Amino acid sequence: MTPGREGNQHSFIPIMGGPFYKQLYLYDYLKMNAIAFNLVNHNAIAAAAVKMLQRFTLGRGVTFNIKDDECRTLCEAFWIGPRRSA
Repeated sequence: MTPGREGNQHSFIPIMGGPFYKQLYLYDYLKMNAIAFNLVNHNAIAAAAVKMLQRFTLGRGVTFNIKDDECRTLCEAFWIGPRRSA
């Protein structure tokens, strides 16, 4: 019996959709996220691995090529916002 769990050990509560509901119990899902959060914030190697994956996925960032001037102005006002003047 796993410590911290009470009740039926064979009950499965799906959290989100996905392939086979990811086969995680809520307790294990929350524990996994807590451990990952702790490692990223307190371990330099884990933080570097997460940043490397993020940089590989996003590259230099998201860019837009909008031909219409009015649409470009609206998009820049929304996307960049007040940071542009700073």
